[in-house]
Amino acid sequence: MRYVTVVGVASLLVLARPAGALVLCKKKSGAVVARDACKKKETTLTAAALGITPQPGAKGDKGDKGDQGDPGPDVRAYAYVDQNTVAFVAAKTKGFVSVTRPNTGRYCLTPAAGIDTDAVPVVVTVDHGRSVGSSDFAYQEVDRFGCGPGTFEIVTTSGGSFDSEISFVVLVP
Repeated sequence: MRYVTVVGVASLLVLARPAGALVLCKKKSGAVVARDACKKKETTLTAAALGITPQPGAKGDKGDKGDQGDPGPDVRAYAYVDQNTVAFVAAKTKGFVSVTRPNTGRYCLTPAAGIDTDAVPVVVTVDHGRSVGSSDFAYQEVDRFGCGPGTFEIVTTSGGSFDSEISFVVLVP
């Protein structure tokens, strides 16, 4: 009876042991001992090995509702330009009506009515997964050397040279 009590109490130590606490080890002879770590020929006893199944605790109270988050900036327009088709990907475009590529690495994007291309900047980023080069860049050319008024001119380069094998995303905040 004394052996069962020691095993029962020791098994509770295994269930809720903090780091560095004792573990139960079973010797080849069948004896169970508590140690910092089991020796090579000993088996670590787990709660499951002892037939102990922990029961979940009671469900806690529901927490308070958090504050309403900031809705974020209003996005006027965005476009995904795929270098393979020189076209907008329809499902990923809002607020743009056309895109052309008059020269290698130069794109002219015409926004929908109401977006003043001289008053708002754009954010441009490269889709490296659908682009060919390894040092690709895409940026807005504010002075519009290759595009007319009422458009956003986007330039794409790779390795310092104009490159048309670059897909990109444009965002008008």
